[in-house]
Amino acid sequence: MKRSGSALFDGDAAGSSELARAARSRTTVADADGAYRAELLTEYLRVQGDLAREIELLAHAQRYDNAHPTEEPLVAELVAAVEGDQYEVAA
Repeated sequence: MKRSGSALFDGDAAGSSELARAARSRTTVADADGAYRAELLTEYLRVQGDLAREIELLAHAQRYDNAHPTEEPLVAELVAAVEGDQYEVAA
């Protein structure tokens, strides 16, 4: 998945950029996870019709879900967004 060109995600610039250091100091894991989820959802909606990219992004979402078992499933959120359904956690 392509990341932003900002120094925050650039290993070379992140080590020397004062702006990147300041941004990292204010970024929590929850913020980063939320940003990743939003980025993946946006990209998934953008690539609709490109089956190979859809599958690739669903695989990313599945790996995320495996690493975060206590969160709402990202795969289900992606599928629901395409189907126009609002994702709901099963009771």
